[in-house]
Amino acid sequence: MVRPSQSVSPVASFLSAVLPKGKGLVMVLRLYADESGDDATSNFRVAGYLMTHEQWKSLDRKIEKALGPLKWFHMKDGDHKKHPRVYKKLLTTITPKSVLVGFSVSVNRKKYDALLSERSGKNTLRYWMGSSYAFLVQAAMSVCGIWCSQQDIADEWIAYFFEAGHPSQGDANVSIELFKKKQYKEHAEQARYASHTFLAKEGPLSKVLIPCDILAWHLTNWRRGGNQCKELRKLLGVKTLSKDFEEKDIRAVITKSKHRMETVDKNGRPRKPKT
Repeated sequence: MVRPSQSVSPVASFLSAVLPKGKGLVMVLRLYADESGDDATSNFRVAGYLMTHEQWKSLDRKIEKALGPLKWFHMKDGDHKKHPRVYKKLLTTITPKSVLVGFSVSVNRKKYDALLSERSGKNTLRYWMGSSYAFLVQAAMSVCGIWCSQQDIADEWIAYFFEAGHPSQGDANVSIELFKKKQYKEHAEQARYASHTFLAKEGPLSKVLIPCDILAWHLTNWRRGGNQCKELRKLLGVKTLSKDFEEKDIRAVITKSKHRMETVDKNGRPRKPKT
């Protein structure tokens, strides 16, 4: 019989199901859509943290304690102004000891959609490459995998977690599912892909999304032309890798994708040679 003090937390139980033997690295990412201007010109940013399975369990407990009676915390809803004490406590949960590294990738949706409106065969490039959200998810996974290789921890496998509920979640899921196919083995190995999960908003496993939201919100405000405030400087006390995809970067990805389109279909099945 398990005593109450020995009960297994939902996070610990879940990690045992998504990581080999419940151990490895965890990448948690949250989308932040900058809707300060016209929706068609919005910048999209995905930001989050890479951590060990033990760090996630510890961070989950710290965030729950920092929240106190609050069920959740959203920067866009102004919770940092409504609950300044909670906000201050949440900021202290992210330190070089609580996570390994931070990540941020962004793209301008207007530029992305314009470039991917080009047709390739019967369909547009967007059909092949997916939405801007799917693009950012894959970009973050790639940057994360490259960093792991550079740090000589490439033997660790990573469970990726994203916030559920985005309209393009299905599109992003399809693109990540390709990592399970043998034709995409190289991509999966580069990203150190073990599994991926979309966490329900405000669910029992989702508290770790809160510091990701805070990071994405501050980075977006700063890149929009604001000041690098003391809160952001505190967050950047943790090494944070950032990549803003410009037009030339998107074109480079398109070139690689066109080559892949010639060899496999959208579902990763090899194309039959033309006779």
